[in-house]
Amino acid sequence: MKFVGRCNYDQKIIQFFDNFSPENEYVIWGCGNAFRIIYNDIGSVLKIKYCVDANTKLQGTTLYGNQIVAPEYLFRNDKKNIKILMTPVGYKMMSICETLIDNGFDEGNFCSAFDWLTLYKYHYQNILSLQEITLVCTTLCTLNCKGCCAYVPYHKRNRHFDLKTIIHDIDSFFSVVDFVSVITLGTGEVLLYPHIIDVLNYIYENYKGRYGDILIITNATHVPKPDIMETLQRVDCHIKISEYESIGSRCKIHKLSNAFERYHIDYHTEKLFGTETEIGGLWSDLGDPSISHNKTEEEKALTFENCAVCSRFLHNGRLFYCTPQCGATMGGLYNPQEDECIDFTKPVQKIDILKYHLGIQPSGYIPFCDRCDGLGIVANPKTIAAGQQLRKKDNDVEAIYG
Repeated sequence: MKFVGRCNYDQKIIQFFDNFSPENEYVIWGCGNAFRIIYNDIGSVLKIKYCVDANTKLQGTTLYGNQIVAPEYLFRNDKKNIKILMTPVGYKMMSICETLIDNGFDEGNFCSAFDWLTLYKYHYQNILSLQEITLVCTTLCTLNCKGCCAYVPYHKRNRHFDLKTIIHDIDSFFSVVDFVSVITLGTGEVLLYPHIIDVLNYIYENYKGRYGDILIITNATHVPKPDIMETLQRVDCHIKISEYESIGSRCKIHKLSNAFERYHIDYHTEKLFGTETEIGGLWSDLGDPSISHNKTEEEKALTFENCAVCSRFLHNGRLFYCTPQCGATMGGLYNPQEDECIDFTKPVQKIDILKYHLGIQPSGYIPFCDRCDGLGIVANPKTIAAGQQLRKKDNDVEAIYG
């Protein structure tokens, strides 16, 4: 069940809790890190029948006392009346949705575990708890990737952002939001940001207990100095390493992973090989963000509804709905309409952020959808190989997309 797009929130929320009552019995799909982050909340509220995971190494084991089974077990035994909460987000959740529909499940019987938790906490406890927020620190990057979802190579000027502004953004966000499961630091190569220690320490010292995890995504081209490594360890930061085969000797994956292990820093690697034959090696081709794509109202609404974005972006006093919208704005490629973002320089209520986070829009989409073809294969069948490097003279958005 989705809220995204054009809907009557008050009617939809009644329908939602009629369908996904806390009194129901639930199957949880996904036993990775996301489940760990939210288990203390949902495990104390919901009756969990069992868990599902496609990882054969987990099948037959238990997690927090709950049996883990293969998807096929769910397909055979609980097709009709069971409610399913999915812990993966973005592309992975969209793939699970497709799998469930293909196997005869009604779309009204499954939803995001994070959305369920957000709605439950708000309506039963008056707590605004969001899934993920990305805090933008820099647009400087060691790579020059064609098709970057934040359009970094095409920005008119890349730069590190002011520390005071970032801290003010953090305070503004937490003045309204009670809890966020994941704080991600982005958008370029954030380990290059000169004030990263200050940002991490500020979040940890002022808001520990109001977030689940701090996440940093790195492209494996830069090994941080010891003082940064010590801070990453102290604040219990999790690292996602994007490994690109296309960058050759510039990839320092072994040195970086050894350093993280030496400092006992939690990390995992996502291999992006940049070939169309490898799973994970494709990115969505978003198109040129500087011009209209001349979509109909229906096409813009479909892009918005089917897009695999999962994190909201916090930058310069505003909350953006997605990576491309924020990236195009930062790069001078797009100027958002006045009401397209949450503006923290104005009075903001919890319900405003809740509706924005869920994707409820009077028009059925955000205006930027006219300039972006969407993330994920459901929204956008056009793809490019991940991590292709542009030459410096190719950094012109009109030359690339025109």
